[in-house]
Amino acid sequence: MCSFAINSQSDNMEYCSVYSVTAKSTQQTSQEGLRSWLLSIKASLAGHPVELDTAILSCHVTSLRPQLEVTCLGQSDLYRMVYSVQETEPIHDLLDLPISISVTPLYHPTTTTLYKLDTKLADLVGRDYLAHPKYALTIVHAYARANNLYHEKSIICDSTLLQIFGCPQVELRHLWREVCCFIKREEQKPVFLIHQLSDFDKSSSSSTEVTLDEDFNIYPKDWSFSAKSNLRPIIRTQSLCPKVSKKKSFKRNKSVEL
Repeated sequence: MCSFAINSQSDNMEYCSVYSVTAKSTQQTSQEGLRSWLLSIKASLAGHPVELDTAILSCHVTSLRPQLEVTCLGQSDLYRMVYSVQETEPIHDLLDLPISISVTPLYHPTTTTLYKLDTKLADLVGRDYLAHPKYALTIVHAYARANNLYHEKSIICDSTLLQIFGCPQVELRHLWREVCCFIKREEQKPVFLIHQLSDFDKSSSSSTEVTLDEDFNIYPKDWSFSAKSNLRPIIRTQSLCPKVSKKKSFKRNKSVEL
């Protein structure tokens, strides 16, 4: 498990934390010989429950058996999403009853459309991640211009560019294609969980490591804050979970939307 950490290169505090998803099922009274369950799902940060509309972008619950039907009942409170799971036809008692749960954390908006740069290209650009990948192309052109590397319709690769592209020169018409080889889009990674229903109350959980800033906004693990140190915070209300009326409680601070 990660411990508290402070970024010594900026004034912002960064916390390495654990984002957990917990599922709990309770069997209901059988009707007409068919079983049913109530399934609740909640999220927590470092062991503390968090409100769903500030912590979950999306939640998908599906049955891995066609004889089980899953219905979303909405939120029972600020912290729990509730589902009904119903047998449509009897299932043998000895068979497993797996329910697939996929929860995507509500990461800070600056991470939702992000591109990771190869290490060598990142050294030239000065950033590991970019929101706009063509910024890397701009930096390559700026470097070539500053070092007089243009030759007719190509860029001559000096020792720095040779380490990136691995060839003596790159044609300008192919430059963007070559740069794209060193850029990969980062996908938001959900937390997966297989929950087995039973005739008794049962809980199961899964977790992933994340990084929190001083306002408790969620970022991927090992997130670098150097590229965003001058950005204003952005409001985090993009959750697909329906909101309910609420009282003051433990939650991450929200701020002005850009």
